[in-house]
Amino acid sequence: GGRLPTEAEWELAARGGREDMMYPNGPSISRDDANYGSVGGKDLWPYAAPAGSFPPNGYGLHDMAGNVWEWCADWHDENYYLVSPHTDPQGPQTGVARAARGGSWGFGPKYMRASIRVRAAPEDRSEDMGFRCVIDEMP
Repeated sequence: GGRLPTEAEWELAARGGREDMMYPNGPSISRDDANYGSVGGKDLWPYAAPAGSFPPNGYGLHDMAGNVWEWCADWHDENYYLVSPHTDPQGPQTGVARAARGGSWGFGPKYMRASIRVRAAPEDRSEDMGFRCVIDEMP
């Protein structure tokens, strides 16, 4: 009953209700906030951490930075946001790669920013790729 979020939905959720947030939990990030780059602080995992291992953001969502890249429904186009609608952009209609957000355990802190986006071909599989579902209606 779920679906992948659009990039816009993902970023809104990652910022936890604060447009000014650079990272999901504040203006900076450390290994006490997310699983990335290596181990240290509260980051005890060299690879993926158990879900919910780090504090939630303003919406109560855990692990919006680090751990695994999260697939988005949008096709990736590096120039899309130059021409997209300002409100609720739905992403390009076609493409060869999908957008992924959130960073992963194998990347450094600059990749943990809420605005960072990368691309991956739909057939790509990796131990640092995952997804988060949006449920439009609660039963």
